[in-house]
Amino acid sequence: MSLIPPGGKKQAWYKEGIQRIHTIMPDQTECIEEFDIKENICVARKWRRVDKLGRISDWDFEIGELPQQQQDKSKQVTTDLFAASNQPVITRHDSEGYYLFKITQMPWPESNYQVTAEDNQLVVRTANKKFYKKLTITDLDWQKIQLVNNFIKFKSFNNTLVIFYQKPPSIIAFEKAAKGARSQNIKEGGEGCRAE
Repeated sequence: MSLIPPGGKKQAWYKEGIQRIHTIMPDQTECIEEFDIKENICVARKWRRVDKLGRISDWDFEIGELPQQQQDKSKQVTTDLFAASNQPVITRHDSEGYYLFKITQMPWPESNYQVTAEDNQLVVRTANKKFYKKLTITDLDWQKIQLVNNFIKFKSFNNTLVIFYQKPPSIIAFEKAAKGARSQNIKEGGEGCRAE
């Protein structure tokens, strides 16, 4: 049903074409996954953790983007300073056959970028040494699947770098099985919660 590792208490519900699965782990970490019913892809996955003092963190988006009002709030620091508007912003998205990373505010030509798999992470570099970032695909880490350079593609347009990582066949099979479990769990039009 869910794409995260097993464990924890799960509740699922359907509303406005989106199926949400809320998982609470034994350590009180929360995860909410949102699946588009028509496209059958994960459109959002966000985590909220509890620290050692019992404080609950803000939602950390692993897949998808923050709603606009939360983006504005997250830029604000306690001193009322704001992050630069030209700072690169990284978001992860999923499609049926690829994991996608979209990095905005990247003004250089495509020939300037290099994306490789190193230490089971995607490493993004620029030839002019203006940008360097390591990206993790947690879905592959959970399944203990190593990244392969042959599965990496990228395109640059409109000041945005889009990185495509092809999903391995075992992940596609796993997602297909999870889709079947989700469709059996909640029928279209069901508004109520159901515990797994």
